[in-house]
This record gives sequence, C-alpha cells and structure tokens, in this order.
Amino acid sequence: EVPFLKKKTLFFLVVPGSIGVLWRFPVSSGPRITEMGDLNLTENGVQALTDVQKALLACAKKFCAEQTELHKRQQQQTAMAPQVQRMMMVQESAQRQRAFQLMCRVYVGSISFDMREEQLRQVFIVFGPIKSIDLAWDNLTMKHKGFCFIEYETPEAAQLALDQMNGALLGGRNIKVRT
Repeated sequence: EVPFLKKKTLFFLVVPGSIGVLWRFPVSSGPRITEMGDLNLTENGVQALTDVQKALLACAKKFCAEQTELHKRQQQQTAMAPQVQRMMMVQESAQRQRAFQLMCRVYVGSISFDMREEQLRQVFIVFGPIKSIDLAWDNLTMKHKGFCFIEYETPEAAQLALDQMNGALLGGRNIKVRT
C-alpha cells in the first residue's frame, strides 16, 4: 500500500522568478492504490498526468509566458522613464523660454514712414535694454511698412513700454503698442 496516495494529493506548479503558486490540481483522486503497478508511473518514477492535468499545465505555462512578457515590458518602461522625464523637462524649458521671449516683445504700429530704426531705439530704450528691433521693410518702395517689433531684455521693460507708449504721439502720429 502507498500511504501518501490514500488522501487527495495536490501538485503545485511553482515557476522560478514568479510570485506565488500559479496552479494546483490533484495528482490522484480516486480509489486507493494498493500496488505500485497500478500507479501508471513514467520512466522517472513520477505518476503520469491525466488529460485534464496536462491541459491545466499548458494553461499554466501560457500564463507564465504572458506574465514574463508583461514583466519585461514593465522593466523596459521603468528603464525608459528617466529618458522620458529628461525629454519632458527639455520641452518644458523650451516652452518657458519661448513664453519669456514673447513677454519681452512688443508690437509698435502706425509708425511714421519718416522714422528710422535709430530714432525708435532712442525713444524706446528709456524703458529698458533693447535686444533687437525688427522693422518691416517694403522692397518695392524701399520704405518700412509702418510697424516693427521691439524685443527687450526683460518682460518688465516691455510692459513698461506698453503702458507708457500706447497712444503716444511719435513723428506726428499716434502709435499703437501691443504685446
């Protein structure tokens, strides 16, 4: 008599590297086995699996393969996280820099056609250091088009110019200053 087969014995399938027990199923459930010849052993001395047990084992292997693939993808995403964070930081920095540039820039319209860039610089430099003046030119008439963009070093200077010069009389015309 084989005493360990008197009760229903459970076979646990544990896969290395996985967490916990994936499947369990009975190895033998049925009448008592009294002789070793009744066991249906394989050449290794292990009881052969039934069709149900083989199907369960195939499901367990499939589940294990899926979990392994999922774990690999999670590791790749974790490894890529610092690169994604750096890229997002660069993008945010570029957006902040662009916003800062836009805050430092003012539009000046209705400029007299007799005004030159140096005259505009002298008038607008009192509000702060000027980085650049882009005066739009008409290639046919060789005169400026009556508007320009002035970029200051600081947004405070641009705001001050906007507040003080909008509607001011310059060269015989009331100029428009906008952001």
